Amino acid sequence: MSYKVSTLQLMGKNERISMRIAADDLSLLRSAAKESGVSLSEFLIDGSVERAQEMLCDRTEFVLDPASWDAMIEAVETPPRELPKLRELFERTRAK
Repeated sequence: MSYKVSTLQLMGKNERISMRIAADDLSLLRSAAKESGVSLSEFLIDGSVERAQEMLCDRTEFVLDPASWDAMIEAVETPPRELPKLRELFERTRAK
């Protein structure tokens, strides 16, 4: 069993984008959308969203095995330990 943490949120379709594209590329995309049985808009959005999620996945979600999940929870819930040299550094910086 693994745990998946995600920050992805779903939004309604109320935005619009406009772009310039070469005629050959548009033809290719229209053909691919037709073969997929979806509209050009659906084809472009699905492909773009999938690519964006792949690119950003390490920033929006991570998967942990149970042992790693437990270690992360322990680290988050454990109060910070006292670091005297770090405290001394901050106190010196504040004093200036």
